[in-house]
Amino acid sequence: AIPQECFEKNTARSMLYLVRDLAICATAPLVYPYVAASGNPLAYLAYWNFYGFFMWCLFVVGHDCGHTTFSPNKTLNDICGHIAHAPLMVPYYPWAMSHRRHHMYHNHQKKDASHPWFSKSSLKKLPAFTRNFLPQEA
Repeated sequence: AIPQECFEKNTARSMLYLVRDLAICATAPLVYPYVAASGNPLAYLAYWNFYGFFMWCLFVVGHDCGHTTFSPNKTLNDICGHIAHAPLMVPYYPWAMSHRRHHMYHNHQKKDASHPWFSKSSLKKLPAFTRNFLPQEA
């Protein structure tokens, strides 16, 4: 079972994650010139994975703000959601609205715009090139 403390909103801990992720995303580009100077493909791979991971962390913080699990304060959730999503160039309010709609109509064939479903007839209408990239029935 999931411990009860996992369901308690902790604004201080949430702020710590936001500040940590912002700080890493702001300072990681300072390392890039050294990665580029090395010319080592593994250094590039490590750098982009590290940087990408913390950008994903920022998105998760903004996602928590959208679900109001970042803090019990809605205004603080919205402000921090904007701050978390801004470096990712993800507009917070439009994302939150579409994400809310996704949860309201999850798996609905027509109303869930985040994950469109294909019926057999709609799949047949797609160009063959596109169909090749979608899962096919066995």
